[in-house]
Amino acid sequence: MCAIMESGIFPYGSIPSLGRDFFMEKIKVSVIVPVYNAETHLEQCLSSILCQSLKEIEIICVDDGSDDRSPDILKQFQQQDNRIILLNQNHLYAGTARNYGKSIAKGEYLVFWDADDYFEKDALKEMYEQCVKDDADVCICSGRQYLEDCGYEVPASRYIRKKEIPETVPFNAESEPDHILSITVEAPWNKMFRRTFIEQMNL
Repeated sequence: MCAIMESGIFPYGSIPSLGRDFFMEKIKVSVIVPVYNAETHLEQCLSSILCQSLKEIEIICVDDGSDDRSPDILKQFQQQDNRIILLNQNHLYAGTARNYGKSIAKGEYLVFWDADDYFEKDALKEMYEQCVKDDADVCICSGRQYLEDCGYEVPASRYIRKKEIPETVPFNAESEPDHILSITVEAPWNKMFRRTFIEQMNL
Protein backbone atom coordinates (compact mmCIF):
# COMPACT_ATOMS: atom_id res chain seq x y z
CA MET A 1 0.00 0.00 0.00
CA CYS A 2 1.11 3.55 -0.68
CA ALA A 3 0.15 6.54 1.46
CA ILE A 4 0.59 10.18 0.49
CA MET A 5 1.07 13.23 2.65
CA GLU A 6 2.19 16.75 1.94
CA SER A 7 5.03 17.90 4.13
CA GLY A 8 7.62 20.59 3.64
CA ILE A 9 11.30 20.83 4.45
CA PHE A 10 11.76 23.59 6.99
CA PRO A 11 14.33 24.89 9.49
CA TYR A 12 14.86 22.94 12.68
CA GLY A 13 15.15 23.70 16.40
CA SER A 14 17.79 23.10 19.05
CA ILE A 15 19.53 19.74 19.16
CA PRO A 16 18.71 17.44 22.10
CA SER A 17 21.53 15.45 23.65
CA LEU A 18 20.29 11.87 23.64
CA GLY A 19 21.74 8.41 23.89
CA ARG A 20 21.01 5.50 21.60
CA ASP A 21 20.05 3.16 24.46
CA PHE A 22 17.36 5.56 25.69
CA PHE A 23 15.21 5.00 22.60
CA MET A 24 16.36 1.70 21.16
CA GLU A 25 13.79 -0.59 22.77
CA LYS A 26 11.93 -0.28 19.48
CA ILE A 27 13.47 1.45 16.50
CA LYS A 28 10.60 2.89 14.51
CA VAL A 29 12.63 4.44 11.68
CA SER A 30 16.15 3.96 10.36
CA VAL A 31 17.48 7.12 8.70
CA ILE A 32 20.15 6.19 6.14
CA VAL A 33 22.39 9.01 4.91
CA PRO A 34 25.07 8.49 2.24
CA VAL A 35 27.84 11.05 2.69
CA TYR A 36 30.42 12.10 0.12
CA ASN A 37 32.35 15.37 0.47
CA ALA A 38 29.31 16.98 2.07
CA GLU A 39 31.02 19.29 4.57
CA THR A 40 29.11 22.36 3.35
CA HIS A 41 25.66 21.01 4.30
CA LEU A 42 26.33 18.01 6.53
CA GLU A 43 26.06 19.77 9.90
CA GLN A 44 22.72 21.29 8.93
CA CYS A 45 21.44 17.93 7.71
CA LEU A 46 22.48 16.01 10.83
CA SER A 47 21.20 18.72 13.15
CA SER A 48 17.77 18.52 11.54
CA ILE A 49 17.74 14.74 11.97
CA LEU A 50 18.76 14.88 15.64
CA CYS A 51 15.98 17.41 16.25
CA GLN A 52 13.25 15.11 14.94
CA SER A 53 10.27 14.86 17.29
CA LEU A 54 10.19 11.11 16.64
CA LYS A 55 12.94 9.91 18.94
CA GLU A 56 12.87 6.14 18.39
CA ILE A 57 15.21 6.32 15.41
CA GLU A 58 18.68 5.24 14.39
CA ILE A 59 20.79 7.34 12.04
CA ILE A 60 23.06 5.30 9.78
CA CYS A 61 25.64 7.51 8.06
CA VAL A 62 27.74 5.88 5.35
CA ASP A 63 30.89 7.79 4.44
CA ASP A 64 31.48 7.08 0.75
CA GLY A 65 35.22 7.75 0.74
CA SER A 66 35.07 11.47 1.51
CA ASP A 67 38.32 13.45 1.39
CA ASP A 68 36.98 16.66 2.97
CA ARG A 69 35.91 17.34 6.58
CA SER A 70 32.86 15.07 6.39
CA PRO A 71 34.40 12.19 8.43
CA ASP A 72 35.36 14.59 11.22
CA ILE A 73 31.87 16.11 11.26
CA LEU A 74 30.31 12.65 11.45
CA LYS A 75 32.51 11.67 14.40
CA GLN A 76 31.68 14.92 16.17
CA PHE A 77 27.95 14.30 15.85
CA GLN A 78 28.27 10.66 16.90
CA GLN A 79 29.92 11.79 20.14
CA GLN A 80 26.90 14.01 20.73
CA ASP A 81 24.25 11.34 20.10
CA ASN A 82 25.04 7.64 19.95
CA ARG A 83 21.94 6.84 17.95
CA ILE A 84 24.29 7.68 15.07
CA ILE A 85 26.01 4.67 13.49
CA LEU A 86 29.02 5.36 11.26
CA LEU A 87 29.96 3.11 8.35
CA ASN A 88 32.79 3.58 5.86
CA GLN A 89 33.37 2.40 2.31
CA ASN A 90 35.52 3.29 -0.66
CA HIS A 91 33.95 5.74 -3.11
CA LEU A 92 31.25 3.51 -4.63
CA TYR A 93 28.54 6.19 -4.95
CA ALA A 94 25.28 6.85 -3.16
CA GLY A 95 23.32 3.78 -4.26
CA THR A 96 25.90 1.38 -2.86
CA ALA A 97 26.14 3.45 0.32
CA ARG A 98 22.36 3.27 0.78
CA ASN A 99 22.42 -0.50 0.31
CA TYR A 100 25.22 -0.80 2.87
CA GLY A 101 23.22 1.19 5.40
CA LYS A 102 20.08 -0.77 4.62
CA SER A 103 21.88 -4.05 5.28
CA ILE A 104 22.29 -3.25 8.99
CA ALA A 105 19.10 -1.23 9.54
CA LYS A 106 16.82 -2.36 12.38
CA GLY A 107 13.96 0.10 12.00
CA GLU A 108 10.37 -0.83 11.25
CA TYR A 109 10.55 1.73 8.42
CA LEU A 110 13.44 3.19 6.42
CA VAL A 111 14.12 6.60 4.92
CA PHE A 112 17.02 7.46 2.64
CA TRP A 113 17.92 11.10 3.16
CA ASP A 114 20.66 13.04 1.41
CA ALA A 115 23.50 14.87 3.17
CA ASP A 116 22.63 18.17 1.48
CA ASP A 117 19.00 18.17 2.64
CA TYR A 118 17.42 19.27 5.91
CA PHE A 119 14.04 18.45 7.38
CA GLU A 120 11.27 19.87 9.51
CA LYS A 121 11.21 18.49 13.03
CA ASP A 122 7.97 16.51 12.60
CA ALA A 123 8.85 14.97 9.22
CA LEU A 124 9.58 11.47 10.52
CA LYS A 125 6.76 11.53 13.06
CA GLU A 126 4.13 12.52 10.50
CA MET A 127 5.29 10.04 7.87
CA TYR A 128 5.59 7.20 10.37
CA GLU A 129 2.15 7.87 11.83
CA GLN A 130 0.67 7.97 8.31
CA CYS A 131 2.30 4.63 7.52
CA VAL A 132 0.92 3.06 10.69
CA LYS A 133 -2.54 4.54 10.14
CA ASP A 134 -2.78 3.22 6.58
CA ASP A 135 -0.70 0.07 7.16
CA ALA A 136 1.34 1.38 4.23
CA ASP A 137 4.46 -0.13 2.71
CA VAL A 138 5.47 3.25 1.29
CA CYS A 139 4.61 6.83 2.25
CA ILE A 140 5.39 9.73 -0.10
CA CYS A 141 5.78 13.35 0.96
CA SER A 142 6.33 16.64 -0.81
CA GLY A 143 9.00 19.21 -0.01
CA ARG A 144 10.47 22.63 -0.61
CA GLN A 145 13.49 23.60 -2.64
CA TYR A 146 16.06 25.99 -1.19
CA LEU A 147 17.73 28.29 -3.72
CA GLU A 148 21.16 29.08 -2.29
CA ASP A 149 21.88 31.79 -4.86
CA CYS A 150 18.75 33.69 -3.84
CA GLY A 151 18.59 32.65 -0.19
CA TYR A 152 14.94 31.62 -0.01
CA GLU A 153 12.72 28.56 -0.22
CA VAL A 154 10.18 27.85 -2.92
CA PRO A 155 7.58 25.08 -3.13
CA ALA A 156 8.74 22.18 -5.27
CA SER A 157 5.45 21.02 -6.74
CA ARG A 158 7.12 18.46 -9.00
CA TYR A 159 7.79 16.15 -6.05
CA ILE A 160 4.13 15.10 -5.93
CA ARG A 161 2.07 15.30 -9.12
CA LYS A 162 -1.34 16.03 -7.65
CA LYS A 163 -3.24 15.29 -10.85
CA GLU A 164 -1.87 11.74 -10.69
CA ILE A 165 -3.10 11.06 -7.14
CA PRO A 166 -5.95 8.51 -7.19
CA GLU A 167 -9.26 9.40 -5.57
CA THR A 168 -8.77 6.62 -3.04
CA VAL A 169 -5.71 6.79 -0.80
CA PRO A 170 -3.94 4.59 0.23
CA PHE A 171 -3.62 2.62 -2.99
CA ASN A 172 -1.41 -0.10 -4.47
CA ALA A 173 -0.04 -1.26 -7.81
CA GLU A 174 -2.98 -3.60 -8.37
CA SER A 175 -5.67 -0.98 -7.74
CA GLU A 176 -3.88 1.87 -9.55
CA PRO A 177 -1.39 0.41 -12.06
CA ASP A 178 -1.43 3.57 -14.18
CA HIS A 179 -0.51 5.88 -11.29
CA ILE A 180 1.86 3.97 -9.05
CA LEU A 181 5.03 5.07 -10.91
CA SER A 182 3.95 8.49 -12.16
CA ILE A 183 2.88 10.10 -8.90
CA THR A 184 6.30 11.28 -7.75
CA VAL A 185 9.97 11.56 -8.67
CA GLU A 186 12.33 8.61 -8.62
CA ALA A 187 14.57 10.06 -5.90
CA PRO A 188 14.34 8.14 -2.60
CA TRP A 189 14.52 11.09 -0.17
CA ASN A 190 10.75 11.85 -0.15
CA LYS A 191 9.66 8.31 0.67
CA MET A 192 9.40 6.13 3.77
CA PHE A 193 9.55 2.37 3.18
CA ARG A 194 8.52 -0.53 5.37
CA ARG A 195 11.74 -2.48 5.90
CA THR A 196 10.13 -5.88 5.38
CA PHE A 197 8.64 -4.62 2.09
CA ILE A 198 12.11 -3.62 0.88
CA GLU A 199 13.43 -7.04 1.85
CA GLN A 200 10.55 -8.95 0.25
CA MET A 201 10.86 -6.98 -3.00
CA ASN A 202 14.66 -7.40 -2.94
CA LEU A 203 15.07 -3.67 -3.51
